[in-house]
Amino acid sequence: MKGKVVLLMLTMATAVTAQQGQAPQASAPQVKSTSIEVRQQAPTYSDLYCAGFITNQPLQKAGYVAGGWGTPHEVRFMDREYVYLEGSGFSVGAQYSILRQERDPNRYETFRGQASLLRHLGRAYSDIGRVRVVAVHSNMAITQVEFNCTDIMEGDAAIPFAERQTPTLRAKINFDRFALPNGKLTGRIVLAKDFDDLLGMGRKVYLNVGANQGVKVGDYFRTVRTYNSYRDDEVDNLSFKASFYDDRQVPAAMFPYSRLHDLPRISLGEMIVLNVTPTSSTAMITLSLDEIHLGDGVELEEALPETGVAEPLASPLPQEAAQTPAAPPQPPVIACTAEPPAVRAGETSTIACEASSADNRPLAFSFSAAHGRLVQRGHTAVLDTRDVAAGPVQVLATVSDDRDLTASTQTTVNVDAPRAALVPIKLNLVAFKRNSARLDNSGKAVLDGVALRLQRDTESSLVVLGLVEAGENKELAQQRAASAAEYLRKEKGIDEKRLQLQNGGEYGNQAELWMVPPGTRLEAADLKH
Repeated sequence: MKGKVVLLMLTMATAVTAQQGQAPQASAPQVKSTSIEVRQQAPTYSDLYCAGFITNQPLQKAGYVAGGWGTPHEVRFMDREYVYLEGSGFSVGAQYSILRQERDPNRYETFRGQASLLRHLGRAYSDIGRVRVVAVHSNMAITQVEFNCTDIMEGDAAIPFAERQTPTLRAKINFDRFALPNGKLTGRIVLAKDFDDLLGMGRKVYLNVGANQGVKVGDYFRTVRTYNSYRDDEVDNLSFKASFYDDRQVPAAMFPYSRLHDLPRISLGEMIVLNVTPTSSTAMITLSLDEIHLGDGVELEEALPETGVAEPLASPLPQEAAQTPAAPPQPPVIACTAEPPAVRAGETSTIACEASSADNRPLAFSFSAAHGRLVQRGHTAVLDTRDVAAGPVQVLATVSDDRDLTASTQTTVNVDAPRAALVPIKLNLVAFKRNSARLDNSGKAVLDGVALRLQRDTESSLVVLGLVEAGENKELAQQRAASAAEYLRKEKGIDEKRLQLQNGGEYGNQAELWMVPPGTRLEAADLKH
């Protein structure tokens, strides 16, 4: 039996060894494509109107930003604030784009030849925002900020606002990482918004091809890079010189450095053109498989590849064109609160309002009241109730959009009569024997009652007025006041800062106790005996 067990174990071991030594059966090969299916990022309203541009054409400047509501204490202005434009030709209701010519303070050339390319293309401008004229005084326009990409500053230029063409977005596409050149227009990324040099999804870039080369809004460019670009870059070139060998490796062959151009061209992503000038295009990166660099090449793509599906750009841009069916315009809504809701005459209350537009229209606020003085600041107003009689004050707040649709609400601020004038009150007196400043038990009892009053009214102070009779030593007046105050401080715990000692002269052998309201200073001559 034992021999059979051993034989069985040997047979099983042989079978396992044979199984381990067998080559695995080949499965059907899985061929992976160099293309990937992606859905691109759609530009937004801010992408379209905050992209900036490069142009060699002079701008039709109507004026420049001279200041704003908060000048000189405020130098940056934003949404809904008032901004003043210096210039000419302004009219109420006109809209202006605010632009800023920009320069790179570092003056750093990211790739060889960048500076000369930029000089040829023109000047770089950033989109800052949009304002609407609400009033004109001589050559000064008072405008309100309707939309801003960043803070508006003095010196920014104003040009007449023009609607920008909305590009059409391609939906899902098959993107080939190693697509061959298609023979169409090529260019280069020469600059990026905010002077960035490492770029990804959503970033805005400027190309050295524009309307003069037939580029249009909505065109797509593929971002491409060759391995020659690494050789031409003084930093990337160092990687070619680094050692990469494995100690155990015997290289079969070495690819020559001179044949880098034979390596496949790589496609890094795609971008859609948002804006075009004669010499340049502004584009937004909609697909990025790797970091995109300034100086990378671009290649114009087919308008609508067979693998692509066109869909409209998702944008909150207000549309005036009628839709089918046309939705009726919705007026804005507003709600306000007063803080505090009740004040005494002479005090102030702040009315803060929140408003919204279902149609995403720009909004403006105004306030009015039959009584009091209102100081408006954006969507809030401060009600000053000086010279206002006691009673309710109704503050009317109105919000309006750019189509003159309005909504209003009233907020009540209750105004109470001013506080009555505070006067000192004579609480009691402590009697002393003639020619003595010693406090007896009856005097201590009086002071116990005064101490209770001071403990209840923690804001008031106490004037202890020492007096003498004719013929007594005048110094007794001060001693009597000190004797009463010392009892209150030591025995009743009254803070000595709340006790004022005064000499009242010849009115009797006693010390008078006067309660003084907060903020009142009392002299002996002011007290009536």
